[in-house]
Amino acid sequence: MTMADITRRILAVATVLGISLLLAGCIQDRLDGCPLDVDGREITMTFRISTYGTVGTKSVVGEETGTVAENWIDPETVRFLLFTKGGGFLQDITAVAREQKQLDVADGTYSQYIVTATFKEPYFSAAAVDGNVEFQIMVLANWPAPALDGISGIRSVSGIEELRASYTMPEDFFPAYDPASDAGTGIPMYGLKGFKVSQRQLFESTELDPVELYDPAAGDIRENINMLRCLAKVEVIDNIGDKDEDGYPCIETVSMLNRNNVALLIPGGFENGVQVTSPSYPADPVLDSSAKAMSETDGAFTAYIPEISFKDLNGGNKAFAVVVRNSGIATDVTRYEVAIPAENNAWGAALLRNHIYRLSVNLSSNIRLEYTVCPWDESGEIEIPDYPEQEN
Repeated sequence: MTMADITRRILAVATVLGISLLLAGCIQDRLDGCPLDVDGREITMTFRISTYGTVGTKSVVGEETGTVAENWIDPETVRFLLFTKGGGFLQDITAVAREQKQLDVADGTYSQYIVTATFKEPYFSAAAVDGNVEFQIMVLANWPAPALDGISGIRSVSGIEELRASYTMPEDFFPAYDPASDAGTGIPMYGLKGFKVSQRQLFESTELDPVELYDPAAGDIRENINMLRCLAKVEVIDNIGDKDEDGYPCIETVSMLNRNNVALLIPGGFENGVQVTSPSYPADPVLDSSAKAMSETDGAFTAYIPEISFKDLNGGNKAFAVVVRNSGIATDVTRYEVAIPAENNAWGAALLRNHIYRLSVNLSSNIRLEYTVCPWDESGEIEIPDYPEQEN
């Protein structure tokens, strides 16, 4: 017997054994008998993605609402990956997924996405327990191309998590969205959720009548794949009350100092719908001590940045440079360096992803600050603690 014959026999035995194991899972829970085609039956499923639209807060500007750009998922780069209950990779269903933005009437932003996919998957035939099949769906949204390329060939959820893929934020990063072209610049996000579905419902589904992995009438966000942004949002509000009739003094510019430019795309200990409480740093965070000008939009100076600890900033914990213009004279300005008061726990020990940090400037002389922090969340009512004021 030649080596080629031996190889063919081994492969034949392995193939038979593999098919036997695949079909064994449905022996006790048959649905009109076990399917004999290992390709599986065609099913259509619909699932819902939430990008955490509305935020409740006690800040000076009232209720915070996620903008369209902050919620936007790029249809060209999003990935939908299917895994077993235990996290083993099954297939990439991106090519067959049809994505539909759902307008949130309450806040006027796209905070919900409905995705429908039709495909075949043998796992659904083999993995039923008591008539139900458990599986997971992972969503990678707005990831940079190198990170998406890096997960190619990784066969498990744990393998993707352990890769610790990162995002190096461009210097001029700011989320943007053009509804005319459905294009823009999105914040990188991550989502993963497990589902338990009746095998009968899966097999009886059609493109016209898909199995729904959520209850459209319930509106329970726990049924959603809840996306977690990899960046924090920082705002500085001009709330100076002692202005003259020409609007002076006022904040002219705000810059961030000593920041981290690299974010992990997946936080440690991720759980669907659970907000992070501690930062996840890349192995080699890049601290940049140069000034990053914050963009002035809607009465606030805004920046989006990766998580950063206040304890290891180059040059101490100074975080902002605030320039106040005192009058109509262009040169009549005062520059303040404003430190985040880590000693009195105003913002904790770090800026956390998927949170909004707001600093309100209330006096132009010996600047008085008020600090607020809240999660980008969709739950509506959130208890925000009162943070201390600080004078500089």
